[in-house]
Amino acid sequence: MSEKRKLQLVETLLKLTKEWDAYVLSVEHGFGMLRVRYASIPDEEFNKLKAEYGHDYYVSKIIKTYAEDFSEKEIEDLIAFHSSPLGKKVVNSEFVGKLSKLTINWATILDIKCQECAGVRDIRPDKRMN
Repeated sequence: MSEKRKLQLVETLLKLTKEWDAYVLSVEHGFGMLRVRYASIPDEEFNKLKAEYGHDYYVSKIIKTYAEDFSEKEIEDLIAFHSSPLGKKVVNSEFVGKLSKLTINWATILDIKCQECAGVRDIRPDKRMN
């Protein structure tokens, strides 16, 4: 089956497990904190950062992480499992940890971009991530 279908299945899984909502809140919270921290960035420029590194950027990274770690069949099985009563109780701490690291990387990238927009000079190039 297609990669597009696999990505759609992951999105279904994220919405089923309520992780989707958590990611939306994380992005909103992160940008709220950055807006306060980098108040000197003009709104137009800050909104460009939100458009480029906001929810769609972040969630696409999450979806790709799932797609890399799980086959399409495994994702379908996860959907079936998480639809069951037992599945609704399960949290895989190792995988959640991986996604937490992804969140930290995302926040770091966004922080560096905000520093650049604000004209902060103490950005450490060795800490930049792609």
